[in-house]
Amino acid sequence: MSTDLQEKVCRLKKSEYYTYFKMSALTNKETNEELAKIILDKEIITRIEAKEIWRLVNEPYTAKYDKRKWFGQLYANGVRAFDNADDKKITNWFDFVLSNGTTTENKIDSLTDSNNPRSIKYANVGLITLILYLNDKSAHSIWFEGQHEALRTLFPAIDRFNGVGAQYVEFNKTLKDFAKNNAFSHTELDFVLSQINKTTSVTPNPAKQDHVQIKVFLPTKEDVDAAELKLRKTSSVEKTDIETVLNQVKQDFEKADKLLKENWRDITKQNILIWFSNNYNRI
Repeated sequence: MSTDLQEKVCRLKKSEYYTYFKMSALTNKETNEELAKIILDKEIITRIEAKEIWRLVNEPYTAKYDKRKWFGQLYANGVRAFDNADDKKITNWFDFVLSNGTTTENKIDSLTDSNNPRSIKYANVGLITLILYLNDKSAHSIWFEGQHEALRTLFPAIDRFNGVGAQYVEFNKTLKDFAKNNAFSHTELDFVLSQINKTTSVTPNPAKQDHVQIKVFLPTKEDVDAAELKLRKTSSVEKTDIETVLNQVKQDFEKADKLLKENWRDITKQNILIWFSNNYNRI
């Protein structure tokens, strides 16, 4: 991996925005995508099911940081596409996208051909690959021009976006290898590509983020005391180990919708040694 790429990955992973996404948005995104997959497993998918899928995946997951819906134009295309097609055509479209025995390359090229009776206007590669991704994240990635060009800045050997099936195969393999090499989950890849070229410092520039700032916290002595007290009330064990106390602190902060500093656990362990120096063995 090139030094420039390593630096971009490192900056992204250290950024407060990425930390916020991982701690506050990723679980909800995973849950919604699992619910969408349940819909895809139905025998027949009509306009009603399609609209529910779009609703699930288009939440503003990072609303505290960016209030926009998740997919924007991709979502708008989905609404336009399936508002203007009858249920039979919608069902046939989903059946073909999810069918076995047909290559992904052929699915994309067939469904983006306006002369193909299976195709639906506005149901472009973004929607096709979104459904493929929801059905099997380990095998597919979400693909549209913005995602493609973001990956191309990391791997310049990739050609400019042209929307054909063969190019998706190359994009998908490159992105999956990138994810594996940098310990990114399948679910966070669309976020990673949208941000990796925007993150230039550990602390985001508020002027470039709609003036919304993320406040991060470090647990105080009172937070640790409160967590320990809560554990003692729910357990018959007189002494609680430090990791259990810190896990309780984390739960308390998450319930209060307060974002913890990235390295809060190590810092808090050091602080505990100071705060409870005379009575450290109690936890």
